Amino acid sequence: MGWFTPNPPLISIEKAWVERRMCWLADHFGIERLLNTEVILPTEEYFPAAYQGSPDCAHQIMLQLCEHLGISADPIELVVLPDEQMPEAAGLYEKQDHTVIRVAQSQLRDPERLVATLAHELSHELLYGRGLISDESPDHEWVTDLLPVFLGLGIFGANSVLREGTERMGAYEQWAMSSQGYLPARMFGYSLAVFAFLRGELDPSWAQYLRLDAASVLKSGIRYLKKTDDTLLHPDSVYRRSSPVPESDLLIQLRSGSASARIAAVWDVRERELASTEIVEAVCGCLDHRDPYLPGEAADCLGSMGEAAQGAIPHLFRLLQHHEAGARAKAGAALLRLNAPPDDLIPDLTLLLQEQNKRIALVVAEGLIVYGKKAEQLAPKVLDQVRIALIDCDDHTSFPLLAVLPFIVEDAEQTTRDFFAYDNELCEMALSILRPPDEEQP
Repeated sequence: MGWFTPNPPLISIEKAWVERRMCWLADHFGIERLLNTEVILPTEEYFPAAYQGSPDCAHQIMLQLCEHLGISADPIELVVLPDEQMPEAAGLYEKQDHTVIRVAQSQLRDPERLVATLAHELSHELLYGRGLISDESPDHEWVTDLLPVFLGLGIFGANSVLREGTERMGAYEQWAMSSQGYLPARMFGYSLAVFAFLRGELDPSWAQYLRLDAASVLKSGIRYLKKTDDTLLHPDSVYRRSSPVPESDLLIQLRSGSASARIAAVWDVRERELASTEIVEAVCGCLDHRDPYLPGEAADCLGSMGEAAQGAIPHLFRLLQHHEAGARAKAGAALLRLNAPPDDLIPDLTLLLQEQNKRIALVVAEGLIVYGKKAEQLAPKVLDQVRIALIDCDDHTSFPLLAVLPFIVEDAEQTTRDFFAYDNELCEMALSILRPPDEEQP
């Protein structure tokens, strides 16, 4: 009955991402790099020089990291800049005729955080410099955080996610907490658990150097993996693993894998544009899974399959009643992409837009472009979401929602004026977004 089976330390969609990207790194860097790399610790054994917080010290650390990562340091220039010149950034990577890495001055006060920043930026050199990933990939910064884990530097990134300390302001001191990086501590902890599990380190001595937030996930992650073997990258089969995963293996994952394994398989199916009858049926079967994230990911995948997934339309309609907002939103978007009959779908889309959930509104509104003027009756619902976003000063919602309006109504400006007739200020704000800059009224 599963009473004594441990739960995974991450939600399914996060676990799937970590394992799938660890597989991707193994494909591109070789699993031997992970298995044979030395785990670098925040100790004098690895950083013996007296650290004084100077740019020269930072440069020396960069040289040590380059040696560990197998990167030539000759074409890399390290520049330390005042924090005000790097707002909201601990480090920046730029590739010109040579590589330039910029770090904020404040990073030099904390050598462990400096190592994490430099490891992240040097990972850009390994990934971007070799054409393995681009900034167009939505998770490229997360992958750049994950690569140091794969290469033995994960302790520094995990410990730098959150840092506490005191700051002096004149004669006063105050306690402060700051964050850094992209991966949350729990995902660092689980990726380190996969790292340790693959290396046969079921009680790694280096875990003592981790902050508690990452260390607790590392410990529970190793326990889970040891008990269940539920991972895409397993020590018993790591050398026999095929890339890409054969379609027959994807079918097994989709039909009988854990929730995270099925999500990873769904992502593979979509990325590789697979749409055989068996694949469509297996993905469709994931719509009824009890996991809160898998049905939405399966719906998203089916929506990308076009004609091959027409048989999934009735199942997607049922998913519109799912208890998770994300699943409902992705079901609606998939039905739009599959050109479900407007008369059948629009009443459901009306209900979705009435939920006043920004995530649902954005997904549904984007899909309305497919229907064009057939979706005109939903314009007031879209504009009501615009109203909420304008009041909240939420440009990330109001701009894309208003961008949809010209596709579904004949006269977007007049429709907007009519809707906001009761509030001139909101009306002008909406119209200023609708009009291109060169058409702004004086």
